[in-house]
Amino acid sequence: RLDLEPCFEPQSCMPSGLLGGHALNARDSCIFVTSQGLRTGLHSDERHGVLLHVSGAKSFVLIPPEDSDADPAALAQLLQLRGTPGDHETLYGDPPHGSVPALRRVRRFQGSLRPGDGLFIPQRWLHDIESKTATISASLRFGNWDAPNDPKFGIQQ
Repeated sequence: RLDLEPCFEPQSCMPSGLLGGHALNARDSCIFVTSQGLRTGLHSDERHGVLLHVSGAKSFVLIPPEDSDADPAALAQLLQLRGTPGDHETLYGDPPHGSVPALRRVRRFQGSLRPGDGLFIPQRWLHDIESKTATISASLRFGNWDAPNDPKFGIQQ
């Protein structure tokens, strides 16, 4: 992880109206350089993010908060995937991982990223990103980090 804060002048690189007026948070934006097979583990963030993919191949899984937050027991099951070994095809494919019944009841948006692609990740959406090859991506975060340490959302400060 390489921090981007030294690269940005405050308010100089993003229009102020982008993402509902949320300014780029240069302090929490970074560049990820990853090896093949690395997964983030299923989690959510309390602010919007944009993943700009530069090199290599990645896959992603997104689960909207209205599916995951509605049932605390289902959310607890889903978050078990954070520490479960395996690739996206094994964990989130059809049929989904047998030990996580909640996966059968939630919408999963899945896709891949190639160089030049970008992925918008709305706040509170569960997501899991897997590097299919060695990769380089820039993660741009918007807004301030003001979420409490809340295991419900799978985040920690």
